[in-house]
This record gives sequence, C-alpha cells and structure tokens, in this order.
Amino acid sequence: MKRLVYLMVSLVILGGITLTVTAQQQSLQCDEGITLVDPVTIPIPAASAADDWLSVTVLGVNGFDPVLALIYDDGYITCLETDVYAAEYSVNLPSTGEVPPSPNAVQAAFSPELDGITHIAIGGMSGGGEFVLLVENLALTTTPHTWSLPINESARQSGQPLTAYLLAELDSETVPQLATTDSSQTAEPLAQYDVALSRGFVLDQPAGSDDLMLSVPLGDAPTIDLQLSATTAGLGVLIVHYPYAAPENTAAMATLERVDGQARLLCDGREVFADGALFSLPPTTSDEPYTVTVIGTGDFEPVLGVLPAEGEGICSQSGGSASVYAASLPLVGTIGPSPSSVQAVISPQMLAQGVQIVVGNHQPEAGEFLLIIEGGAIVTEDEYILSTGDALIGDILDIYLTPAVLNYGLPLSSYMIGADDQLDPVLIQITADGNIADDETGVPIACNDSGTEDSCWQVGDALDESYVILADGLPLNGSFVDAMLNIRLDAATPEDTVRLLFSATDEESLGSYIILLFVGVT
Repeated sequence: MKRLVYLMVSLVILGGITLTVTAQQQSLQCDEGITLVDPVTIPIPAASAADDWLSVTVLGVNGFDPVLALIYDDGYITCLETDVYAAEYSVNLPSTGEVPPSPNAVQAAFSPELDGITHIAIGGMSGGGEFVLLVENLALTTTPHTWSLPINESARQSGQPLTAYLLAELDSETVPQLATTDSSQTAEPLAQYDVALSRGFVLDQPAGSDDLMLSVPLGDAPTIDLQLSATTAGLGVLIVHYPYAAPENTAAMATLERVDGQARLLCDGREVFADGALFSLPPTTSDEPYTVTVIGTGDFEPVLGVLPAEGEGICSQSGGSASVYAASLPLVGTIGPSPSSVQAVISPQMLAQGVQIVVGNHQPEAGEFLLIIEGGAIVTEDEYILSTGDALIGDILDIYLTPAVLNYGLPLSSYMIGADDQLDPVLIQITADGNIADDETGVPIACNDSGTEDSCWQVGDALDESYVILADGLPLNGSFVDAMLNIRLDAATPEDTVRLLFSATDEESLGSYIILLFVGVT
C-alpha cells in the first residue's frame, strides 16, 4: 500500500521550504527513503482560492507515478502518493491526448491561508516525469493574479512547450482571461478542440467557447509567469501540462545478494527487498536485445533488477513504455495495464554473459506479478544436451525457488506464446540431472498444444483466447499450438530450481516467442 508521509524540517531552509541542493538541482528529502529529485515547486498565489480552499490534482502521463508535496509556512512538508478521488480523474487535451484514470493520481484539498500552505511540489518516487496539474476552485476576478511556474532542466530539454488551460467552472458566467505577464504569448479558444475534464462520479466538463489554451515555448527563463483573470468574478480551473525529457543513465545500480537461498536486491546500496523471485538466463548469443517487463497485481509495486551473471546491473522502479503492457491468460485472468509496471532492456553484450533477473515488491507486502520476457527465438543453433546425450533444440530459463516464492505457496504458471506464425512451441521441465522431468505416474512434464489431452501434460485450457499487449499497444494473440505448464511447488525446498526448456516441435517450426511467468512472493 502507498503511504502518507510526514516530513520534518532538516538541511537547508530556503523561504520556508526544506531543500537539499546538489549539482544545481533541488531535492525534497522524504521520510522512509523517498526523495523527490528536482521537483517542480510552485508557490500558491495569495487570494487564489475561492471560498478559502483549493483542490490540487496531479495526473501522471506516460506511466509517471507522481508524488504531491504540500509545503507549510513553518517548514513542515506532507507528501501524498495516492487518492481515491483523484483516481477517478481523466483529461483529454490537445497537448496530451487522452490521459485515462489511474490509481496513482494524487490530490489534496486545503485552505492556503488557514493551513499555512505556501507551496506545492510535484516529483516522483524515482525521479521526475510528465504530468498534468489541475487546480480547481480558483477565484477569478477582474484583478489578475499570477501563477509562477518553474521550469526545470528536464522539462526544458524535452523541446516541448508548457501548455496551460483556463476553464470557467460549470455554471459560472465568467469569461476567463489567460496571458503571460509580459503578454508575449496569446491564448487561443479551446472550443475547436475535443477537450474534456472528467472528475469521475462528480461531473464531466467539456471545454466551453470562452475557455482558453496558452502554449509557451521553454526558453532560458527559470519560470513561466501566467496571469489569470476574468471579465467578471467567478470560479475557474487551471490545467497545466508539464513536458519532460527522461534523463540519461539515471537507473540505480543493482546488487544481488544470496543468503540462505534468499534473493536480496539493493539499488544504489539501499535494500529494496530482503527476498524476491530470481530467474536466470544462461549465456545466449543474440543480435537483438531482450525486453523484460513486470506487471504487478493489486497493490503490488514491482521493482526489477537485471544483472549479468557476475557483477552489478540496473534497477528499474518506473514504468515508461511498460505502462501499456497487459495480458489475459488461463489460471491468471486479465492483468494490467498499470502505471506501476517496470521494464528493462538487456543488451546482447549482457546476454552473452548470462543474465540474472530479480523481482520483488517495493512495499513490504506479499503479492503476485506477471513477468514477460521478449526477444527469445528458437533457431537450429540452439541445442540443449540431455544427460542421456540426446540433444533438444531450445532455450533454458531457470527459476530459483527462494523462500519468498515457496512461502507464498502459488504454483508456478508458465506460458510460451509464439510471436511468429511458423513457430509451434513446446514447453518442457528439465530435472536437476539434465533429463526431461516426469510426474509421479511417469508422464513427461511437457506441453505442446495446451488444452489438448494427448499433447500436453496437463489438459488445461487452450491459449487461443489469450493475448499479451506489448509496447505497440496491440494484442499478440495466443493460439491452439501455444504451450502452458502449471507446476506445483509443494515438494520443493529452498534453493531448488525449476528449469524450463522453451523448444519447438521440429526444425520446420522455429521462430521467435514470448515467455510469461506468473509468480507470487511473500
């Protein structure tokens, strides 16, 4: 579950705001290890709140998971991470397109004067991102008031403008007026666009003929100062779309520690979880990278570590393109999409060394996740030699049965979906001594066509109604020839390994495939 975090005064106090300044960036230091790096910190103008209260909502764009900080005049800071009402909000704007409702949206309603709140700040759990800020219950009068919007370097490097929208509240007869304080930019009417602000069960508000949009290029100035007013007194909604350019090489350094069978992940030296699920790919020759994506279910907030067989790797705690991934599978149902999904790309150079993949929960809670691995292909050069000396075509994946996986008690559900029409997948469990595994009745634990009794260890369901949605947002549909295994772990012990061989029926049915694994961890 996400937390409500209260922040105490420490370090440097600038104008009542607790800030750490490093490398020309300001950071808000939060309790429980949260740091808002280079947040957007906005002063609340005096007399901007109608009826003495404002509602501030932040929607992340393109998978960004925002944190909203309220900064008080005595230096106290409150960080908010989710809100049930904000989760109902969505917008459709010319600069963003449709931004759907998200459980990671955040909101606060407060009285600037009574509560002593002087600033708000927007940042993220693992850096910045693109977001939409909505300020409701604004007092619009004939006397202008100014919102000074700071422009950080990541926004400036995006090459995109900052776009502001000013709407009159429903039932308000006022005509909004919006301009930069130097009058260098001209607002245009919004009526020509399909603009909608949805507040879920409260109301939907389309743009009116008098509502305005102002797009301001980001120059060298540290702020963009917007002047808000109206022809007659009334209520308004200010919407600001902040652009963002993802900084390069900002991924945390991953370190994996194995103690008593556990898989402990540290990111930049800080423990993220004490035990998670651990997977291993042997050294693989590939001209193309692999993509690893994790979608959590429910409140599971996945953290992904990808490391070479020896040494340090990278941690991934933010969504990016992973936020569009989803799947529908037998035994699992429909999962995602989720803005908290995480993703990493494994280079051919790292694949050649062998790769370790470790997944756990950002929060100290049990939960389930779907691991998706793209990039694998069955080719004639791929051979796995059984202990009998026989050779099978295919690729190996090892799943280490850590205490976190065994204690959760969920069977290991694995799926192989062909990404090429010519591939006829076969999924096989391999024993520790290098043979095809048999069950207690002597039946090989292998699956050719899931749902077909004479060609799959478990009859189960066919995968013809299953799908996985990848980065392009389009479904890759399963078929009758795709494979599935559901392996119970009742008799397993810590440090046991489940080895899966991803293969094909014969050398005439080779091609690329997707691996999907559904796993639970405590």
